[in-house]
Amino acid sequence: MTADLGLLRQREQLLSARIASTEDPFLRDNLESDRQKILAQIEALSHSAA
Repeated sequence: MTADLGLLRQREQLLSARIASTEDPFLRDNLESDRQKILAQIEALSHSAA
């Protein structure tokens, strides 16, 4: 489970960097939506591990 959390956190960081460097507002919104889903998965895994 720790590996899953690590991968999700890496993915979230990559998306954050991509969002910061993206000029296209439509693409940025889509990336932010994906990022929010990943953050929800991280939270769910963190709560189930506790």
